[in-house]
Order: sequence, then C-alpha cells, then structure tokens
Amino acid sequence: QNSKLRFFDKFPFFNFLCNALMPPEINNSSKRHVKFSKAFTLAKTLRKTGAKTALILAKNTRIPHAKAAFTLAETLITLAIIGVVAAMTIPSVLNHYREQVVETRLKKIYSVMNQAISLSELDNGSKEFWPYTCSNDEECMEYYEKYILPYLSAMQKYEFQSYNGYNIAIYFADGSLLISKKAYDYFFFPNAQNFDEEKFAQYDENNAIIREGQGVIYFMFSFQPSKENIYYQKGFMPYVTDLDSINEENLLKGNYACTKENKNPAYCTALIWINGWKIPKNYPFKVKV
Repeated sequence: QNSKLRFFDKFPFFNFLCNALMPPEINNSSKRHVKFSKAFTLAKTLRKTGAKTALILAKNTRIPHAKAAFTLAETLITLAIIGVVAAMTIPSVLNHYREQVVETRLKKIYSVMNQAISLSELDNGSKEFWPYTCSNDEECMEYYEKYILPYLSAMQKYEFQSYNGYNIAIYFADGSLLISKKAYDYFFFPNAQNFDEEKFAQYDENNAIIREGQGVIYFMFSFQPSKENIYYQKGFMPYVTDLDSINEENLLKGNYACTKENKNPAYCTALIWINGWKIPKNYPFKVKV
C-alpha cells in the first residue's frame, strides 16, 4: 500500500489520469484500490506499448462524471448579447403598448359620449336645439347637469377655471379623464394622472395659448351640434374647427395642425380618427399613458 502511494508521488501524471478516469464517488479512502489498479494497468500499458498508446487510451476512455459547462467568457458574451437585444426591442414594445392603450380609450370615449348624447336626446329633444355654449359658471353647470352628466357613468366631477372659462373634469372608472370647457370643447386624458391643472393652458409672449402635451397625453374633441359649421347636427367628435373637409392634408396644416412645431396641435385626434382610431405611422408624437 505504501509503495503504491509512493508510486503516485513519483509519477503524478498517473495520479492525474486515474482521477480523470474515476467517478467522484470512488475517490475516497475505502475504494482507493480501484484507483491503484487503474494506475498499474496504465503503467503496464506504458511499459509494453509506449507512452503514446497510454495517452490514446486515456484520451478515449469515457469520463462519466464530466459535464459540459459555459466558461465565464461565454456567459459574459451571452449576457451582453441579451442586453443589446433587450435595449433594442423593449422601447419598441413599450411604445406599441402605449399606442394600443391610447387607441382603445380614444375609441371608447368617442362611443361612450355619443351613447350618452343619444340617451339625452330621448329626454331633452334633438341635440341641434340644445344650447351651443354657456356664458357663466352657473349656466355651464346647469347645462352639464341637464344634458350630459345624468347619462354618463362617471366616478367623480371637478370644476375649475382655465383659459378665461369654466371647466369641468369628469373622471371615469377606467382611470381616464374628460375635461369640458364651456360645453363645446372637450379634452380627453387616457390616463387621468397626467392631468396638471397649472400646465393645462398656458400663454406665450404673444398671449397665444399653449396646450402642452396635446396629442401626447391628452386629445381634443368638440360638440357643437347647434352651431352652423362643420359640427352642425353631428355628435361628439374630434376637434376640426376651421375646416371645410376632413382629410390628412388639412389636418397637417393651419392653426391647429398636428405637427411638432405647432403649440396647439388640436387636429391630432382627428388624424387618429380618420385612420380608424389607429395611430398612423407618420404621427409626429410618441404618446404617453
């Protein structure tokens, strides 16, 4: 036994080969004779056929406990590739999700408001005979209480002053918000949390109104069925004031053009509307929810 141990001390190469050929469970003191037997077998082979044959024998011997594994370098490279792919795809996926939420809720508020108006007509007569607007806070509140609010499943309402006029904010169960100004202009927020009263209507150095976030976090509609213009006898619809016809060319020009340069791009809702409530590929903004 001691001579065999000295053999391994003298020829560490055989110790290495035996360790490689032997499963881990055999590598203990009670089964070392197996290891010694393998060692002397290799020694005899080396003596008879030469070192080259012994090395071939060792190379071709199956190692049952060996397992394939990634190196550290391979793991790091894989993680780097995953990171690059994620950085390229996640923003696109998130943007697509936001667009779907906005499209769905725009279509929904359009339907909900027109259904409410149809129900209101049963009690209050044809909409083209309703008041076109309201002149003061009391009159505006009476208008909403009579023609609009009873026919909506609203969670909460909130009144405030903005841009020299009375406004009412109507909150819905899906987390969206509809703001109406003087009964004819409507501003829809797919996510009510994006509403900031202080930033809702601002003015530039020429005293012109700036609607920050329009076409991005909120979208403009109008309801003027009694006024003899493009809205006459129509229901709740996207804002198209000053237009004679509604098409993409007209929606991309004028005072309310849906462009990045415009400070009040009110036509953006109509641009989505004429595309079947789908945000077009040439839409100038990235929407947010």
